[in-house]
Amino acid sequence: MKREYSRKGSFMIEALVAIVLAVVGLLGILNLIIHSLRFNADVVNRFAAVNLAAEGVEIVKGLIDANYTNGRPWNEGLDSGVYELTRNCVSLNNEFDHCLLIGDIGLMQNQDLLFGARAAFLNFHDGIYDYQAAEPTIFKRTIAIENLSIDFDGDGFPADDEIKVNVLVRWSERGRTFTTNLEDHFFNWRRPSQENAGGAI
Repeated sequence: MKREYSRKGSFMIEALVAIVLAVVGLLGILNLIIHSLRFNADVVNRFAAVNLAAEGVEIVKGLIDANYTNGRPWNEGLDSGVYELTRNCVSLNNEFDHCLLIGDIGLMQNQDLLFGARAAFLNFHDGIYDYQAAEPTIFKRTIAIENLSIDFDGDGFPADDEIKVNVLVRWSERGRTFTTNLEDHFFNWRRPSQENAGGAI
């Protein structure tokens, strides 16, 4: 009888140990799955933010190209400041297309104010991010345009021949805030050839 009880007790201890090991293993797998899902969400959001920032740079490039195409000064309408722009922008300060100035360039020094009180959330519909009434997203985007005076052609007279563009995309998730900053520079590279040709293009 004692041997029988001893075997049963031993079996129960082994079963209990096996259950504990199985639970610990399952918890480890579950923890790994949760971390993988969070990491996947982080990657998706970072990817979206980088693409939104790249789109912001392309919007400014499109405005510069439109100026060249229409025979206007290359930086016409591209005054220094912080803007919210959509891909439909044909000119700045166009409220219809939500191409709005939301602050001067100094606002870049206080990003909490910029994103907290000034910038609006982007909305998403039909595969497009913009400011039309639609499903709100977690992203805010600002586009800072700064005209820089440089002596581009070496004639000793600085001119507005460079535009610095900083596109900031900010989002929050799980109590953490992230910001992507993409910087690009545009130059009035056609100016020397125009001057050498006597103003003709």
